[in-house]
Amino acid sequence: MEGIDQTTFTTASIDTSKALTRVMILHPIATGLAFIAFLLAIGSGFCGANFAAAVAAISWIITIIVMATDFVAFGIIKNHVNSDGSGSHAYFSVGMWTILAAMILLFFGTFIVLFTCFSSRMHRQNRTTKEAGYVNNGTTTTRRHFWQRRSRY
Repeated sequence: MEGIDQTTFTTASIDTSKALTRVMILHPIATGLAFIAFLLAIGSGFCGANFAAAVAAISWIITIIVMATDFVAFGIIKNHVNSDGSGSHAYFSVGMWTILAAMILLFFGTFIVLFTCFSSRMHRQNRTTKEAGYVNNGTTTTRRHFWQRRSRY
């Protein structure tokens, strides 16, 4: 920006921008972890779904860090470009809001995988007691499929 727009940055802004640029490596790391969590959630049982939820939670935390550093880094640049009087105008664009949407969706995805895991375990326990033929009062019944049931009317 200094070469293009002749915008002068202070040394503190330059050092902060350099440090935040080094943190940009977290973008592909968060993306890779989210993809690994997705693969784990697709083909896993109870333990795998718990592990997928844990990996997704770690990915969500890294995504929060990524989002915070992006807003800080580009906020510094936006502030200097808009206030230097050169006539240039900077604003947050699609990339920033895409990271925000990714963070929100990853948050919901983490809890959906976790709750689905516990829900499937609960339904599996209910299914085994029904398949055994036990009802609440302890008597046995015969299990019929929906096409074998006859109308009483």
